[in-house]
Formats: sequence, C-alpha cells, structure tokens
Amino acid sequence: MAKKTLMYILAITVLLSLSIIVYAENRVEYQGIVFSTDKPTYLPGETVTVSITFPTSFTGSIYLYVYDPLGSLVLFRYATLTNQTFYMEQYTPDPNVLGVYTVKANVQGRMDNQTINVPATIFSITFEVKTQYAVRGQVVDENGFGVAGVTVQAIGTGATAITDSNGFFTLNLPQPGTYTLSATKENYLPGSTTVTVQQLGVTELAQPIVIRSVVSVVIELESRVKAIEENLIALNNVVSSLNATLTALSDRVGSLEDSTASLASQLETLTQQVESSIGELRNELEAIRKDLSSLSAELREKYATKEYVDTKYGDLSADINTKFTELSTKIANLESRLNEEVSKINTDISSIRNDLDLLKEATITQLSGQISDLAGRLGELTDSLNELQKTQGELANSIAATSRTAMIAVILAIVGIIIAIIAVIMVYRKIA
Repeated sequence: MAKKTLMYILAITVLLSLSIIVYAENRVEYQGIVFSTDKPTYLPGETVTVSITFPTSFTGSIYLYVYDPLGSLVLFRYATLTNQTFYMEQYTPDPNVLGVYTVKANVQGRMDNQTINVPATIFSITFEVKTQYAVRGQVVDENGFGVAGVTVQAIGTGATAITDSNGFFTLNLPQPGTYTLSATKENYLPGSTTVTVQQLGVTELAQPIVIRSVVSVVIELESRVKAIEENLIALNNVVSSLNATLTALSDRVGSLEDSTASLASQLETLTQQVESSIGELRNELEAIRKDLSSLSAELREKYATKEYVDTKYGDLSADINTKFTELSTKIANLESRLNEEVSKINTDISSIRNDLDLLKEATITQLSGQISDLAGRLGELTDSLNELQKTQGELANSIAATSRTAMIAVILAIVGIIIAIIAVIMVYRKIA
C-alpha cells in the first residue's frame, strides 16, 4: 500500500513539473517547450526573431500572432511541422510604431506520443521597440576567432549582453557617453575596451574585444620559462668564463702589486730628486727676481733718459740738418781742391820718376821704400775720395732712418776722413 502511494506521488510530481510555466517578458517555457524572441528590446527597423524549441520531435500545427502596441494584428503565420524540434519566424516592425508588441502562439500536435495543445493564452510574450543607445561589436580570442557565451558589461551601468555563436553582441546603454566595456568568460582572461556613444542607434566598435584563453597564456608562459632557462644556462656559461677571467686577473694583480711596490720606491726617489731640484729652482728664481728688480730700476732710469733724449732730439735734428748742409758745401769744395791736389801729385810723381832715374844708383833702396809708401797712401787717398762720394749720397737717406747716435757717428767719421785726407796731403808735400 505504501509503495502504491509513493508511486502516485511521483507520478503527480512529474505531471506537475511538466505543467510548470516559466515566464519572462520575451520568453515562456511550458512542458519543456520554449517560446521566445531573440532579445527583449529592439531599435526601430531591427528584425525580430521569434522561435519555438521543442525538447523532442514534434508533429503538428503552429499558429503565430503578432499585435502592435495598439492591439492590432500585424502578423499571422500558420505552419505545420513533421518530426521537428525547432520553428523560427522573423518579423520587422514598422519603425514609426514604437512601443510594446505582443506575440502569441497556439501549438497543437503530438510529441513523444503525447497530445500537445498549448493555447495562445499560455504562449504569450512581449518585446519593445524604442529609440535607444547601443553598442555592437565582437569578442575574439588570441587567434582572432569569435568566442560565444562571453558576458559583455558596461562598467558602472549594469547593462550586459551575451555574445552569440560567432562572438557578436549588442549592448543597450542608458544614455550617451563614454563607457568601458569588459568581456569575461570562464577559462579566459578578461578583456576590455573604451567606446564613446553620441548618437541614437547602434555604435559599432572599431576593434573587437580580445580575450585570451588560459591555455594559451599557460603555453606562452611555458615558452617564456623555457627561454629564461636557456638564458640562465647561457648566463652560467658567462659566469664560468668570468670566473676564469677573474682568476687570471688575480694573478696579474699579484704581479702588478710587486711592480707597484717597485714603482713606489722609484717614485719616492724621484720625489726627493724633484724636491731638491725645486729647491734649487726656487733659489735661482729668487736670484732672477733680484736681477729683474735691478733691471727694472735700470729700465726706469733709462726710460727717464730716453724721455730727456727725445726732448733734445728735436733741437739736435735741426742742428744736424743745418750742419749737414754746411758740411755738404764744404765737402764739395774740398773735393774740388782734392782733385787739384791729385793732379799736382800726379805731376810731381812724373817729376820724381825722372829724378829717380837719375838717382837710381845712389838712393834706390831708400827711394823705393818711400815710393811704395807714397803709392800706398795715394791708393788710400783715392779710395777715401770714392768712399766720400758714396757716403755723401747715402748720408741724406740715412739721416731719417738711422738713430740719433748713428748720425752723429757718421758726421764724426766724415770729419775724421777729411782730417786724414788733409794729413796725407801734408805728408806727401813734405816728402816731395
């Protein structure tokens, strides 16, 4: 008896479960049959997809009704199915008629040898056509393939959407603005992007949202770990090489320390020598300083003398010019007289030569000496006359270019030459 009671209870539970109705605004489920639209809200001009899904094969008739917000029938469809599990119908509402639409369906037939008769009062759902803001895009994996079942959310608004089998989604937004969209799915790393919505309707994403599968990340990390291990091996080889190099350098450092000690000793010796040389140089520099002080004093004295001489130079130059003019005149007269004297001397020489012929035997030795001396003096006299003529031309050019001391010396030299000439003439006359 108890077993029969339990069996009745189970049978009633199954029947009740088959009769449970699950409602949503755009979806209803009854006896495992799902009647729905693809989404609850549409933009003007969008196409509505109405579908009926059966848990097992269905054979029978379907009556489909669509009513606009005013209650007017805008679509009626009749279809018969034979051993099918899915029925779909598409409808595009008038874009100028906004509001809530009602979709009803009457399903009559057999499913699993059971008679099915679902009235339109049960299969009744709604969808809304309204102006709104939306974003449409795609979610892809690391290889660029669309990912289905990804939850896309506008952060901070609560608006969400689920991607279809190709990874596409349409996300309704409450108002225009800039939104951050996040894409999440189990076994994938989250992805995100930013979009700015400014106009009514659908804004298309410029680039898809990329989410990476955990498997690909693990593979990439394993590849990186392998690369790091290879780098560590290479680094170990480098370290070994460096250790060998350091050992060689340590040996060289020991050798360098010995060389450094020797160089330090030499450096100390050189330092002492340099210090000694510096002391000597300092003494020499002190002596040079003293000499410079003495020279400086002498230069100051000479500078004072120079100023005195420069003062006297103007007067002396005038006197020299005057004296030079007088001296030039006297030299010209003297030259004329010298020419006369030379002529006389030549005459006397001819007379002497005649006398020498007569007195050749008596005083030839004495006269030869006197004649040689006279000839030498005569040559010097001729040279002096030539030099005097040359000096007379150079003197005028030299006065402006030579120093004051040089001009005075030239004048004195000329005077000396004149005196020498006069002396020669007088000696010649005595000899004659």
